[in-house]
Amino acid sequence: MRLLGRALRVLLVAAACLGAGAWTYLRSSLPQERGTITLASPAAAVEIRRDDDGLVRIVAASETDAYFALGFVHAQDRLAQMELQRRVGHGRLAEVIGPAGLESDRFMRTLGLGALAAAIVPTLPPETLRVLEAYAAGINGFLETRAGALPPEFALLRHRPEPWTAADSVLWGKLMALQLSGNFRGEALRARLLQRLTPAEVDALWPATGGPSTTEGASNAWIVGGDRTVGGAPILANDPHLGLRAPGPWHLVRIDAPGLTLAGATFPGAPFHILGHNGRVAWGMTTTNADVADLVVERLVTDRPDQYETPSGPAPVATREETILVRGGTPVTITVRATRHGPVVSDVSAAVAAAAPGEMVALQATYLQPGDRTADAFRRMAHARTAAEFREALRPFAGPPQNVHFADVEGAFGMVTAGRIPVRAEGEGWVPADGWKAGERWPRTIPFDELPQRMGRPYETIANANNRVVDERYPYFITREWDAAYRARRLVALLDQPGRHHVDTSAAIMSDIRSLAAADLLPILLPIARSSERTAPAVALLGGWDGAMDRDRPEPLIFTAWLRELMRGVFADDLGEQFDEFWDLRPALLHAVLTRMPEWCDDRRTRDRRESCADQASDALERAVATLAQTRGAEVRGWRWGDVHEVRLGPLLLANVPGLAELFATRLPVDGGYDTLNRAHMRIADEEAPFRAVHGAGLRAIYDLADLDSSRFMIAIGQSGNPLSPHFADLALPWRDFAWRTLGRAPRSGSPQRVLVLRPR
Repeated sequence: MRLLGRALRVLLVAAACLGAGAWTYLRSSLPQERGTITLASPAAAVEIRRDDDGLVRIVAASETDAYFALGFVHAQDRLAQMELQRRVGHGRLAEVIGPAGLESDRFMRTLGLGALAAAIVPTLPPETLRVLEAYAAGINGFLETRAGALPPEFALLRHRPEPWTAADSVLWGKLMALQLSGNFRGEALRARLLQRLTPAEVDALWPATGGPSTTEGASNAWIVGGDRTVGGAPILANDPHLGLRAPGPWHLVRIDAPGLTLAGATFPGAPFHILGHNGRVAWGMTTTNADVADLVVERLVTDRPDQYETPSGPAPVATREETILVRGGTPVTITVRATRHGPVVSDVSAAVAAAAPGEMVALQATYLQPGDRTADAFRRMAHARTAAEFREALRPFAGPPQNVHFADVEGAFGMVTAGRIPVRAEGEGWVPADGWKAGERWPRTIPFDELPQRMGRPYETIANANNRVVDERYPYFITREWDAAYRARRLVALLDQPGRHHVDTSAAIMSDIRSLAAADLLPILLPIARSSERTAPAVALLGGWDGAMDRDRPEPLIFTAWLRELMRGVFADDLGEQFDEFWDLRPALLHAVLTRMPEWCDDRRTRDRRESCADQASDALERAVATLAQTRGAEVRGWRWGDVHEVRLGPLLLANVPGLAELFATRLPVDGGYDTLNRAHMRIADEEAPFRAVHGAGLRAIYDLADLDSSRFMIAIGQSGNPLSPHFADLALPWRDFAWRTLGRAPRSGSPQRVLVLRPR
């Protein structure tokens, strides 16, 4: 026994030593933040300063050196995120994660985004190409000189990244365009719905008042003219909404170099300040939801599968072979087909499968067309000195289409819906088109000077929350999928309040959690819902509720659960197996049903009775309260929105590793909901966690053009993507609670700087 005990102690010590060694090795993946690193580039010494929150300030002797340093910093803080992002874009994910990456790779290889990005690079102006190449050199400089381990994800996958290229950065724009221009998924859904519903019924499911779009982008932005502000200059505020994940998409950086001052949000993988200010002009963006992608059904020539029909006769189907390497498996070779409209996506996506034998479905999208010079637009935006110059800088902007808000220190401001938006020969791209009937479907795009835009006057405001930006007089079609106007209505009401505007006013507006959907629906629902002993306490609470989606209150949970069940009760019978794909809160649609389309409330599965909207409202409330009582306890007043409405984040691939997922997880109860300015949307169709917040403002920024150095910023989670870093999740709580940071010329008072010098060899 003594020998056994001694052996166990030896084994425990050995295990502890191995664990400590592994921990020490992985900790060496954290970036060097002090001292000097000597590299082949830059041309002169560059200082990289970090404060206690990991916010970065770069001081360089030239623009090229500044972008080299930015690439170096991004690689230090977000290398795993950047590597995963570019592998997704190039369709090379299976090389590192195995068969789990095949579905994504097949789709991306079919789109050919990597080849498109590579073709764009040599067409860019020399000034823009220098920025991209300097940034790539900075990333590669880090890879060549790093002394420690790579981030933990690389150790987990036993993978080493390849050198970065300018095309890898251009690819970022293509990925964003794909993410924010997803209307084709809605077209595919509507095509399937038309197999069981009439065209009028399908149209009714997307009311003109708006609803959830099929993209993953939403945002708020506003500008208050100088005549209405305390400082006498415009105030611009912006909080773009994307998926809430760790690490987030944004990285805060200030750059100071001769002829170049930039402060704001960068996107690791790209060298540009996507949102921010340049010392003279500030800018923000909201997604337009412009319809820039169409599905086109192509009909193959009978007995000739290598040809398809066109108005001018048969045409050959273009093909190419793509071989996907699979880690731990056999390489997979796919044949990519394409037509005059674009790649055939029905070969690689069940969601857009062809409806009939002898057909295939192609994707026509502006982001798959040549001539994209969006990268040059971002470089020009960085150098614009006035609002007028900034507007001109947007001319090459191709996509994804954005409502770009901008203001300068002289008081001028405006908004342009920038991007490449097709002018269709016929139709609106609402459902898949018949390719054999159409000639040139998109003969041109909307000219820049005819895009939606306006310049503001000092006593005006400009505001957008993804709502409609044009009226019925506008001659071109933009989209039918404007976001519901709830946030926009609330935003305008708050901006119209009397008194002079201040940055604190914008901060308060940004944190607003009042739900106008609740204000619209509860006066209709409460009178018609039959109350029972079980639901009476919930009804009493909702009757006295002001609509604030407060994480510490039960009413937001009751209301959201009720809407969730009401959507199921009203539409599941009509939509059948397509319901889960359609299932979202959609309060504007429910309002339309309750006020002018009550026929939807009848359940077509019960032929012996006809259900009313009162029946559906009552039954949905019963189901919602019963489910909440089962999961949250019987005491209604003890329920809390924040107990289930939380942000839950883990680091990239490690979030899927048992044990490590919880070790590195960040969980925060949050306020807000689907339609609040402080937005925190959910995946209602997720039966396991329908109320978890998965989409919201990963970046918040407020710019006072009277004092740009005092502009306020905050990002969700943290600056670092390395889960071992103290900056991986240190901003999560300040973000949730609406604290702010600045990126002025001087560091924040009381925040010591850690200075790293990059010195040329």
